[in-house]
Amino acid sequence: MGGVGLSVRISLTERLAVEANGTKLDEPRFPGRQGRILFAYLAAQHGRSVPRDELAELLWGENLPATWEKALRVLMTKLRALLEECGLEGSSVLTSAFGCYQLTLSADAWIDVDAAASAVERGEAALAAEDLDEARAQASTGAELARRVFLPGEDGRWVEDQRRDLRDVLVRALECLRDAALAEGELGNAVRYAAEITELEPFRETSSRALMQAHVAAGNPAEALRVYERGRRFLADELGAYPSPESEAVYLEILRSSAGGSDSEIERLATDGRRPESPPQNDEPPRRGRGKVAPVIAGALLVGGKCDDCGATLPQYSNFCQECGHAVEATPSPATYTPSHLRDQILAIRSAIEGERKQVSVLFCEIVRSPELAAQAGPEEYHRVVDRFFALALAEVHRYEGTVNQFLGDGFMALFGAPIAHEDHARRAALAALAVKERSEIDVRIGINSGSVIVGAIGDDLRMDYTASGDTTVLAARLHGAARPGDVLVSTATAGYLRGYFELQETEPVTVNERAVHALRVIGRGSRTSPIDEAHQQLTPFSGRHDELESLRQALRAASRGQGQVIGISGDPGLGKSRLAHELRLVAEVDTVALQARCLPFGTAVPYLPILDLVREACGIAPEDNREGVAAKIGTTLEELGVDPDFCRYVHHALDVTSGDAQLVALDPATMKGRTFEALRKLLLAKASRSLLVVIEDAQWIDRTSEEFLTELVDELPSVPVLLLAT
Repeated sequence: MGGVGLSVRISLTERLAVEANGTKLDEPRFPGRQGRILFAYLAAQHGRSVPRDELAELLWGENLPATWEKALRVLMTKLRALLEECGLEGSSVLTSAFGCYQLTLSADAWIDVDAAASAVERGEAALAAEDLDEARAQASTGAELARRVFLPGEDGRWVEDQRRDLRDVLVRALECLRDAALAEGELGNAVRYAAEITELEPFRETSSRALMQAHVAAGNPAEALRVYERGRRFLADELGAYPSPESEAVYLEILRSSAGGSDSEIERLATDGRRPESPPQNDEPPRRGRGKVAPVIAGALLVGGKCDDCGATLPQYSNFCQECGHAVEATPSPATYTPSHLRDQILAIRSAIEGERKQVSVLFCEIVRSPELAAQAGPEEYHRVVDRFFALALAEVHRYEGTVNQFLGDGFMALFGAPIAHEDHARRAALAALAVKERSEIDVRIGINSGSVIVGAIGDDLRMDYTASGDTTVLAARLHGAARPGDVLVSTATAGYLRGYFELQETEPVTVNERAVHALRVIGRGSRTSPIDEAHQQLTPFSGRHDELESLRQALRAASRGQGQVIGISGDPGLGKSRLAHELRLVAEVDTVALQARCLPFGTAVPYLPILDLVREACGIAPEDNREGVAAKIGTTLEELGVDPDFCRYVHHALDVTSGDAQLVALDPATMKGRTFEALRKLLLAKASRSLLVVIEDAQWIDRTSEEFLTELVDELPSVPVLLLAT
């Protein structure tokens, strides 16, 4: 019987197949659809230990059978037996340990999707070394493999992600072939490859620019200009956006180099984006466009703007300074408005993330009826209103570590999750959207969609090139266009991340590419605080952590006897720390009071953030309670627990529901902090009539004030019935 060392060939595209030792197993030999998906998933993840829960979700989703563990073992047994037919030792190739399964292959094993990527990498290296023949050969091999369909007939998020990865490999292969053709002077092939890339990635402006340059190199500048025009109209129709300054610069350079564009026409094209032969549509400034409405975006938009070069006041809708002739910057670089701490983070990681796929949430925000508002308020007042709006909006986006990727005249587009990765990107986008809506003095409409993008080059000015997958960007733009004034609309993909954390309401479908897409309206914040919440998700059966759970139960029993405990749970994301804390709450004694709070990565500068969540839960405070209701619940709780009512004012202060208490105003900050600590400590310990379980999740993001408070609380735990559990 053979072992792991035998050379193996696996095909995951077109038809699933395994070949080893002269024996080939075709797709019909695998144990049904689930067996094919299971093997393909493990093959695509070969060398990685895949948790059983992950495989269960892959195979059954929300319809998890009660006997799923047995069913999974049966499928694994059948797959091992199938591999034995190829002369492979099934138990060595397909292993199981610590609640995980892993497919282990030798270094010379061949998998078609990996082979495609490897071929392209070799082609790119050969191109860099100016070995054009090798570059073409390797890139052609990669392109041939990447054109195949991954698991045809199957669907689901994982399958779609794999297909997108293959498409990205195909784009890279075509780029290699294009550049090699240009270097060899094969201009017809260069245009053909560049055109195919543009069809695959219509939103990727770098591809359009390369196609324009290929046409120019082939002696066809007129076609290059038509490529720009098609791209401009596509961006306007799909996103309400204009081409980037880089694309516009290429376009204008082609115009200058050809005989058809006068200086006045070129100046007009720089702002209107029209072809020289296209007559103006009307004399009014467009509703959208770079440099037409928002004074924060371009310094020369409305009366009061200043020239960056000489400081002269710029007339309304200026494109050039009338004093010195300096061109007005229509789209400032992100470095000019991104906070320094975010700028430093992005520059530190940019080389590591270029080319990576990132899960993101895209947010489009726009001022409602901005032309009418501008006409009513007058240029100067409208300038001030919009200036305040963009200052507020940028602050909220940056507060949740999003990045403003593009300004769209009277609105903007922001990304959450790239270039700075966040697993809670959708929640951050929704929180920023609600904050902008609630704090803005003018009506806005907002749309959010979640999906994946490929991060491209990030310049020193923080301009980021990226490629959106599928409808990631388009749907966000359509949602914001369909939103009513004051609405925040999200796609079903985004809603899946938000359920429980926010209150959602069904609304009318939105049409995208001739198909109806369901949308939901975000109407407020929800009560959910933890990623583990049975009210909003179906949990898989708890397994593999019973020893750890029993240790926590023993610690809780010791705490109930007056021997306070402090326990920390650490580990990589996804290992089940939150689930373990959740299970402990479920098995706690009936008379144990359980309070839970969560630290947030964007809340490290918010004092008392997790502590106040504990207080809200202890007092039964709901998100919709007003200031008077919060104050009343705090007073009632303290009275029921027998806590001195004088401490009420300090709890009120911590929750910001005070109303000009003169005694508090007179206190110095150190005294106020000490008395607030004492009030919060007495409230929490009073809840421990018999035993109290306090869970603090994601303590790595705890704010300094909360950390100091918990340090003082720990000093009292040896003699009180409290278990403090931090993850």
